[in-house]
Amino acid sequence: MLDEEEIRIIQTEAEGIGPENVLNASYSKLKKFIESADGFTNNSYGATFSFQPYTSIDEMTYRHIFTPVLTNKQISSITPDMEITTIPKGRYACIAYNFSPEHYFLNLQKLIKYIADRQLTVVSDVYELIIPIHYSPKKQEEYRVEMKIRIAE
Repeated sequence: MLDEEEIRIIQTEAEGIGPENVLNASYSKLKKFIESADGFTNNSYGATFSFQPYTSIDEMTYRHIFTPVLTNKQISSITPDMEITTIPKGRYACIAYNFSPEHYFLNLQKLIKYIADRQLTVVSDVYELIIPIHYSPKKQEEYRVEMKIRIAE
């Protein structure tokens, strides 16, 4: 369990995208907008999906894809399909791990089991944040995945 501060994000609807078919291209429009809005490149991105007792990764569909906004500047020129919102401040059940396709769904199930075993009350979607671990062209890309769900306090 972690107490998290509010995080400002810019998001757009995911339109049928899920964990198995999400591509960096899905985020390129968001990333380009963030770069043009404040000149600060943010390489992490994420998605939201509903909290449910999934039995297979095929059942999962993202609601939104997002990227954190690392400035408090006013952003005025967003396109109609984007919105600026926040991941609310609060208490979250979290799991973080180095991404591998084999462990993705297993880690989500661990988080769901943790919440069920403790009879915690979920008050948000699942927030999934994907963060590059390094930027070396000589190494295979590696990512850290953080999944978190806001819990009633």
